Amino acid sequence: DCQLHWVFYQSSLDSFEGTNMKAFIVLSLIGLVAGSRYYGHAPGPKCTKEFETIMVKACRLEFDKDCTSEQKVIGDRVTYEKGECKEVEVCKPGYFYPRHGYGKRSADADAGYVHAECEKTKKEVCKQVPKKTPVEKEVETCVSTPKEVCEDVERKVPKLTCEKIKH
Repeated sequence: DCQLHWVFYQSSLDSFEGTNMKAFIVLSLIGLVAGSRYYGHAPGPKCTKEFETIMVKACRLEFDKDCTSEQKVIGDRVTYEKGECKEVEVCKPGYFYPRHGYGKRSADADAGYVHAECEKTKKEVCKQVPKKTPVEKEVETCVSTPKEVCEDVERKVPKLTCEKIKH
């Protein structure tokens, strides 16, 4: 029984390999014919390639720059001026240091409070009034205008010459 299976397997393998071999040969022949320059027709054109020099226009953009200057206000400087003034009464600055309980009133002696007499003086107090002054500087303004500039230049280009037999 095992031998019968082996014979069947071997014969199917042989036919599989035979089919592959036939396909390989057919594909090889097709490739050989396709790669050939002659398909029963005349040979293809014979071509030569040379380089020749031609003149072409090369263009680029350049910019014309036009500038102007003028004085412009760029900000404000703020200063302060003396405004309305008043005279006010204030205590004259000074210090009082009592010695051994002198200068204290008897009612305040236990509380440790020192009462110093204020010597009055007049002081001028003025409002500060802000004043704005414009600050000017020279400012340059430039405008760039594009323009096209072209010139003739030489370029090497391929020239293909082909010969073909007419039918």
